[in-house]
Amino acid sequence: MAKLLPERTDLHSNAINDFILDETSETLWMAINKIGIVKHNHVNQETKIYTPANFDIPSVYVIQLTLDKEGKLWGLL
Repeated sequence: MAKLLPERTDLHSNAINDFILDETSETLWMAINKIGIVKHNHVNQETKIYTPANFDIPSVYVIQLTLDKEGKLWGLL
């Protein structure tokens, strides 16, 4: 079984509010409390963390995620 998250204690200690799997790109998106949005690509095992500090999201408190018909991710704060 592959590791899902990198070895960061701040990720492991926070609740996952929501997650969604984009099956076309084999990408798992997670809304993690106090962190923001985490993108994990299963194919290349790359994980990227989106926060207000490094991306244009207004808060680290994302409650719900959804993908639209074009595959664009939307988050509810």
